[in-house]
Amino acid sequence: MVRRIVNNLDEYIQLVLSLDTSGVSGNLGKVLVEYNKDGTLKVDENNEINIVGAYPDFLLFRGQNKDFRLIPKLGRESNHRFEIIEKNLIEEIKRRGDRLIKAGTLNDWELIVYAQHYGLATRLLDWTTNPLIALWFACQSSNSNDNAYIYTLKYSEFNLVDIKKDKNPFKIHKTKIFKPNLNNDRIIAQNGWFTIHSIKNQSNKIIPLDEEVEFQDQIWQIEIPALSKFEILGKLNILGINHETIYPGIEGTCRYINWLNGIK
Repeated sequence: MVRRIVNNLDEYIQLVLSLDTSGVSGNLGKVLVEYNKDGTLKVDENNEINIVGAYPDFLLFRGQNKDFRLIPKLGRESNHRFEIIEKNLIEEIKRRGDRLIKAGTLNDWELIVYAQHYGLATRLLDWTTNPLIALWFACQSSNSNDNAYIYTLKYSEFNLVDIKKDKNPFKIHKTKIFKPNLNNDRIIAQNGWFTIHSIKNQSNKIIPLDEEVEFQDQIWQIEIPALSKFEILGKLNILGINHETIYPGIEGTCRYINWLNGIK
């Protein structure tokens, strides 16, 4: 895994724009755009969208406020009884879940994504296609002395899940990239993607993504010093990346108001 340190937002953006995606096929050229504080696109006097820069396609980003291994929540604490615990969790969320879950309108892929976004421990690990959103998550910490960490993952179309073939997310044989349907407000707001992790390996447990043969050479870690986080969050807010845009609804609005007033 390649490791780099950057000290501010400008250095981070320049590093993202320089990331190499040689060896993969597909479209090159997602853009970073500027947003207003209400989440709408910022335009100039000619009514044209403000573009901060462009970065390669086939990259995913993940922000962490600590240097944890790239393992989904369920695999961090229950590797030895993974399948039993996972089965119990899914059965319980179906029994206790809200009306959307109980209505039975979600397939297993949609169910696991929905449950993941509202806190259930699953075999999914969150990623985003937006490097600024990953940076925002990385800078979220109750301890101002913690450094921030962003991981970038280069992938190809061969790494993607085909849900027409892999209809059951609980029985996949290889760790893969999952591009979910845009039927969840948080997925839309966070440009959410996932890695879905398999235990069908020699150790019969989830292993860190950077130890997976297909991914271990495709991951970068970008570290940001703790002293830079406050300034970065202020600049991200100007670009329209904040609690209110990351978490649509009253919860995100309340968190944003707290943040604006210095309340953690």
